[in-house]
Amino acid sequence: MSFSIADSVRILVEPGSVTEVRALYKSKVNPDDRYCRNQYISHEEADAISQFIHAEDAKDNCVGIYLVSSPVNPELKELNDSKYRKPFDTKVKSSNSKDCLKRRWLFIDCDSNRPSDVSATDGERSRAFSLADDVIETLRVFGFNAPVRADSGNGCHLLFPVDLPSGKSTDALIKEFLSELSSRCTSTGAKVDPVTYDSQRMIRLYGTKARKGDSTPDRPWRTTGIISDGDHSDRARKSNTEAIQKAIEIWREQNDLANQLSTKASIADQARAYIRKIEGASSGEGGHNGTYRVAAILVQGFALSREEAYPILAEWNQECNPPWNQRDLERKLDEAIKKIDPAKLGEKIKKQDFPIEKTIQKEDGTKRSDATVADLIRLGQSLQWIWPNWIQRGVLVGVAAEPGAGKTRFCADLAKRIYNHMPWPDGSPATLDRGSSVMWLACDNQWGEIAQFPEQFGIPPEAIYLNGWDDDPTEGTMLENEKSFKALEERILRIGPSLVFVDTVMNSTPHNTMRPEDGVKYFRPLAEIAQRTNTTIILVTHLSAGGEALGRRIVGQCRQMINLSKIPDEPPTSNLRRLFVSKSNSIIPNELQVRMGNNGNEYRDPTVQQNSNPNRDALWYIGSYLSTGKKLKDILFHDARLAGYQDDVIQSAVAQLSNEVVIDGKTFLRVK
Repeated sequence: MSFSIADSVRILVEPGSVTEVRALYKSKVNPDDRYCRNQYISHEEADAISQFIHAEDAKDNCVGIYLVSSPVNPELKELNDSKYRKPFDTKVKSSNSKDCLKRRWLFIDCDSNRPSDVSATDGERSRAFSLADDVIETLRVFGFNAPVRADSGNGCHLLFPVDLPSGKSTDALIKEFLSELSSRCTSTGAKVDPVTYDSQRMIRLYGTKARKGDSTPDRPWRTTGIISDGDHSDRARKSNTEAIQKAIEIWREQNDLANQLSTKASIADQARAYIRKIEGASSGEGGHNGTYRVAAILVQGFALSREEAYPILAEWNQECNPPWNQRDLERKLDEAIKKIDPAKLGEKIKKQDFPIEKTIQKEDGTKRSDATVADLIRLGQSLQWIWPNWIQRGVLVGVAAEPGAGKTRFCADLAKRIYNHMPWPDGSPATLDRGSSVMWLACDNQWGEIAQFPEQFGIPPEAIYLNGWDDDPTEGTMLENEKSFKALEERILRIGPSLVFVDTVMNSTPHNTMRPEDGVKYFRPLAEIAQRTNTTIILVTHLSAGGEALGRRIVGQCRQMINLSKIPDEPPTSNLRRLFVSKSNSIIPNELQVRMGNNGNEYRDPTVQQNSNPNRDALWYIGSYLSTGKKLKDILFHDARLAGYQDDVIQSAVAQLSNEVVIDGKTFLRVK
């Protein structure tokens, strides 16, 4: 359903209420200066006023149009009245916090981490929407209802209807709530803005355009809009208001307990040990009450969050007869959370007041202590990268793309670069030995496509291993039990591939990876294999129509999530793509533009102004190639031809950058 400006007014301004709309403009004399025009509007004027708002939004010097989120003194509307004044024609007195009558919306701004004066890229915007999903799920267990969900142009806005008085006490309450929420709902590249707590807060008038900085292809201005109108009934308003106070009380208790237990053993470990002593529930013998009791012990007795409590409850559930399904377990936790008694929160922890031994004596008489980060440093542990900031070594990394975008061919291009010791797509130098192999689990049965890769991408067929034996090369595409995971790990240890591609995840397992208890059976063994063998496993998956990786569990399990997507407004036959990291445990690199090719892809950073110059590009390529030491001349020419350079261009770059050295009858090149 599409929501117009008039719809936005009707949803956000209650019948009989008045609020203020402010339009901000750039001065035509000095573009750095701003001026404001405003208008007081009512719910009943939605259709009439929207025509004027459309006209203001279409003006070249309009910066943005905003709505005060609280109802204001209706007497201010008289300021509009003038025989000669048209809406937004002049500025009248603006409302202030004293004019706000009550608080009717809890406003949560999920925004991407970026400079404040520029619009978001598609990747940054997508991360903000993912964070909004987490916020909704987090608040749902406290009794919050579905919010109004809106596209701010650069992120996602959530508006929960509430009924609170206007004033400093309410501002302080909302400030604490947003601060706690922001610290609990975190995501790489996105954040919950903790400062949108004031009753006078202005929000975008949805349906108008968001204009931050200059509009560029990668950071465009976008039209804002309501995506879904949620539940703003009186019942929902009352429930949301009560849920704010309940969440704050529970968070305060959790904070107090966390401070008290800073030197105590892990709460989750204590809870797990406690729950293991409780016999599994049996159907027909009070199973419902028994399971609810365990859920209550976890969330109230040990003050665990829903996410912390679920794995422990799921482990205990294996002893139940029969085991509960995921939905039933989650319902038990939700019921227990709703009935938490703040006075009893953490009571099981408080009873375990025992000192922690700093050292433990082993059977051989030696002592050992609990590990700290200092031990990691002592062992030389650090983030290790195959492709810096894109693909980490020894972990799970996701590659997600919509059908037909070319995710399998993108992976093949990576294999080509690895084998031929070519630079990575962003131009960073090769990091793996020449001739390094890869392994491919063709779980979509795309055998014909993969069989063409050696000829198309210049990779010897022996350099692409499959997860099978030579007498049945198409086996090994289903990871369904301990035996299949063990066989995969043994094969990785035998052949030592630089990357393992699971293409695609959906067809590599019979488990429903959307369910936590099934997801852990698939992702945990793979992650452990990647860690033990120090080999990166690339999990290839599809994107939904909304641009999200199918199966949110995969996003949570991967250290990096690489997205390959088609570019809007490009014709269907276009071979241009966007490549960006949508999630990472490190720095998010600049996104790249990809031109998909039959024999390999071309990449460029769209934020860098580039003009085609083969001679300059060859100098850069040869310089990067020789930066790690001397190279055989014949091999350098071979690789440069594979990269698309002509012999005369290669010869010119070599002459400018290198000297020849003859060793044992072989000619090497090294940087001058």
